[in-house]
Amino acid sequence: MLSESLYPRAAPSQMTRAGYNLLMTEDLYSYDREFCELTPEQEKVLDFLEDHRDQHGYPPTRREIADKFGWASANAAETHLRTLERKGRISLAAGIPRGIKVLNL
Repeated sequence: MLSESLYPRAAPSQMTRAGYNLLMTEDLYSYDREFCELTPEQEKVLDFLEDHRDQHGYPPTRREIADKFGWASANAAETHLRTLERKGRISLAAGIPRGIKVLNL
């Protein structure tokens, strides 16, 4: 049996992804937001989110984003959305199909 002191549980401030614990400190998170530029494709996705909201009054679904950019699956749209969220450009509401909010910088 392994000792708790050798293998402590992840603290609430840690995120687990693919079996690795990543400590997200405030300094690291703000550095990521401040210095990460958007790629041209990310800029296009962000523009599409704003345009769709302005035209329809609500954000697009992941499937609509994937269709717009010719991606085979909605998972590709989800990946782009998660990256935009990490970079501080949008906010995603968990479990809501159209739960995308573009943040004003």
